[in-house]
Amino acid sequence: MRKSFWLLGICVIALAICGPTLSYADLIRPGQSSAGHKSPRPRRPGNRKKANSQAYSVEITLCDENGNCPEDEGLLPEPATSPAVKSPKQTPVKKKTKVVKSVKKQPVKAVQTAAPKEPAQPYTFEILPTLDTPSTATNQAWAGTFQLVWNDFANELLKEPVTFINGNPPMADFLNKQSFSVNELAESAYYKAWGPTSPELKQTIEQGIKEKFNETSDVLDKGEWKPGPLNYTLYAMLKKDFEYVAAFKKLLPGPFAGSQEKVKYFGLGEAQSKDSVRVLFYRNRNDFAVTLLSKAGDKVHLYRTDKEGTLDELYRQMTSAAKVYKGIHNLSTTDQFKAPVIEFNNEREFKELYNQDIHVPGQDLPFQIALALETIQFKMDETGVKLKSEAILQTRKSTAGPSAKPTPRYFNVTGRYAIFAEEEGKAPYFAMLVTDAAKLQK
Repeated sequence: MRKSFWLLGICVIALAICGPTLSYADLIRPGQSSAGHKSPRPRRPGNRKKANSQAYSVEITLCDENGNCPEDEGLLPEPATSPAVKSPKQTPVKKKTKVVKSVKKQPVKAVQTAAPKEPAQPYTFEILPTLDTPSTATNQAWAGTFQLVWNDFANELLKEPVTFINGNPPMADFLNKQSFSVNELAESAYYKAWGPTSPELKQTIEQGIKEKFNETSDVLDKGEWKPGPLNYTLYAMLKKDFEYVAAFKKLLPGPFAGSQEKVKYFGLGEAQSKDSVRVLFYRNRNDFAVTLLSKAGDKVHLYRTDKEGTLDELYRQMTSAAKVYKGIHNLSTTDQFKAPVIEFNNEREFKELYNQDIHVPGQDLPFQIALALETIQFKMDETGVKLKSEAILQTRKSTAGPSAKPTPRYFNVTGRYAIFAEEEGKAPYFAMLVTDAAKLQK
């Protein structure tokens, strides 16, 4: 009896401590186990902790629809013991972070896209002395006129390639190749003359170009015509004026190479204008070449390309592509063609050749180039092409002048030197480098 009363008291105390977590079945089970009342005690604290964890979980899930949860840290479980509770809180934080990042990245990307471009290079126009002269000018032009003058300078006056005593400027080496000559021109297309500088030579040139081309000179008055020792003048004019087989049509102005400023164009008009165009090759709208035909037999090639290189390299690229092209060379009814009108009048003075002594064969006295000038007037429109180019080269006695006495030269071996001994026409059989001669005189 006492034992039953004591057992009942323990159950009442346990019920008061555990509260709602124990059911009536829980009260009955301890009495049925073989261990009696001792077995439930170690398990109840664990059950209590689990019940508390579930209670916290209920608190955390009571967040609003935007994921905003109570900030009371006392209601949150320990991260190490309840990883499942951690997830509900982290999810809204992660979403907020993504939104913040995307908002920050968008303006940065927009700034990078709208970043100012590098300033455009200033416009330059350069007349080249030869077709293979390298240049970085925006627009480049070459006519063979100055080459004709240089050829006479080397072949007629000097009888040898032009040689500068202190080393040739790169321009002189290009010109000495003589890659262009009168053999590339009809006799009716050029006039040239050379001789000792004098007013009479100037008069002869003026009369010659008047009779042949009905032209006046733009360069002769820029020269010095006073006679003097080693004063020579070399002159040439190249003249072309021809019409296409059939005239083209003036087109509406439009942009060129993305420019905002519109340029004049000409292109296909009447059906006959197709007769003036032959296709050299076609790869795509940015890589092709056509030839404009003239009544006089002259041809004008237009090579559309973005490739880099000298004018000579571009010409070789064009002709190579034309040789392997297997497509149709005539324009079809669906083909298009237009080209910009070109017109300019420029000159260049080749000052790189000035004030440098040039060797004169058979003479100890050198001379210098006093004037080297070329002009190009060019126009290409819907009717044809007009070209007028002049070149003049004048020499004078070296400004240094001859000395009354030969200039002394000093061949004093007073420093580090080398010795080579050899038989005639054979490799050295002895060689030596001397840095300290005193040690070798004992």
